[in-house]
Amino acid sequence: MAIGLKGSLNDIKNYSFKGKIREIKWQLYYAWQRAWRGYDDRDMFCMDAMFIDKYKCILKDYNKNRHCLFNVPEEYRDVFNKINFNDDETCAIIDTMLFHLEMMDEDHVEKVLYGKNVYDDDYDISKDFSVEKALRVYNIMNQNKKAFMKLFDMFFWELWD
Repeated sequence: MAIGLKGSLNDIKNYSFKGKIREIKWQLYYAWQRAWRGYDDRDMFCMDAMFIDKYKCILKDYNKNRHCLFNVPEEYRDVFNKINFNDDETCAIIDTMLFHLEMMDEDHVEKVLYGKNVYDDDYDISKDFSVEKALRVYNIMNQNKKAFMKLFDMFFWELWD
């Protein structure tokens, strides 16, 4: 999913001229909403997927441009015997958060586990889909959601720059 006006406009390459005009109109409307409200209507369509997509982008940019190091949580200071993580450790924590976010995406998990997902041209629902596979995908997504939320909760106050 493309985030922001620039990403959305890159997605319309194969649209007809009329479709491009319509999409640009909507994207400008959404950009206006984000400027005035801080979010747009699409953020409410599917909040879970929007959270995942936005935070993947935010954390990637944050990891590239941050100037601060994470503090070691108080309950782990005896284990690490220090107050702050170094740059590599802070980067590894953010990368781990990004991994868990990625593994919360159903299509990504299905692709990782089974080599294809419903959006692939060679996906045959009668052969490639089963309840067991869907449950396995859901369980992995849920485990990664819990792991991400635990890290997000632990380092919430550190996510500033």
